[in-house]
Amino acid sequence: MGCPYDGGGVGLPRRGPGWQFASRCVSMAAVRSGYLLNGDNPLNYLEWGDADSPPVLFLHGLTDCAYVWQPVCERLADRYHCVALSLRGHGDSGPSPERQYNFQLFASDVAALVQHLGWQRFVLVGHSLGGRTSIAYASNNPQQVKALVVVDVAPGLPKEAAWRIKSNMESMPERFESWQAAVEHLVAARPGTPRRVIEERAFYLLRRLPEGGATWKLDPLVRQEWLGPDLPPRATADVWGALERLQCPMLVVKGETSDTLSAELCERMVSFGRNSRWAEVPRASHWVFDDNLDGFLAVLEPFLAEHAG
Repeated sequence: MGCPYDGGGVGLPRRGPGWQFASRCVSMAAVRSGYLLNGDNPLNYLEWGDADSPPVLFLHGLTDCAYVWQPVCERLADRYHCVALSLRGHGDSGPSPERQYNFQLFASDVAALVQHLGWQRFVLVGHSLGGRTSIAYASNNPQQVKALVVVDVAPGLPKEAAWRIKSNMESMPERFESWQAAVEHLVAARPGTPRRVIEERAFYLLRRLPEGGATWKLDPLVRQEWLGPDLPPRATADVWGALERLQCPMLVVKGETSDTLSAELCERMVSFGRNSRWAEVPRASHWVFDDNLDGFLAVLEPFLAEHAG
């Protein structure tokens, strides 16, 4: 499918003001961009690799989108069929028709994509918000998820991390006077991530305004729904209970300097599931694969080799 800039592509409904598809098409041969409908809501996903290779599904974190997984999936595409989904309200996916955001709705996006792809069994990888969504999905769909990778998140957040996330969300301007100002904001928010990564990522997280400047592709309601003293507010959806029901092997990945996940939490998490383990990636914060791509792949690839085939 081509790039339906106005949301009016074949088979897709036009959306209301303030929402639009990507303003830049993906031209690299290694990645394919597609859309599906969950109900009447268009969801964007990306694919790398041969469709006959072992399938691996990637979910991004809060405020991110499918494109954050591009560096990882490009390195895996010679062995795996990698698919990354932009959850509702994020990236080039449409906003939530229900006008709310929670794990159940995010999981329904995953279910719609899996059905669209015709997958029977796959490995599920999720970062941050995507990690929690992955835990919930895997525990409720044991017949589908062969193995689970949870990247730098636990069912509960340490207070310091919760308030950092709250502060970051509150400091996100609604709009920027220039594209460069938007890029500088992203660079400042992720000091451990190489600048070139941020500059490329900006095309997928932001959109240019007709009057000049830039704003987020993220649905503003996501920020409103997920702000509060107990970030994220619906994190009390029983994620620990979901872990207790987990039947598949799990790898928990922690960034060395992350304030989101402690070694103690990792130990508790891997006490659930079959054959579960955890690993720490050096020189990495919460954005593990952005900060140290080689280090992240060094712990991910052996796990995939063991469980994805």
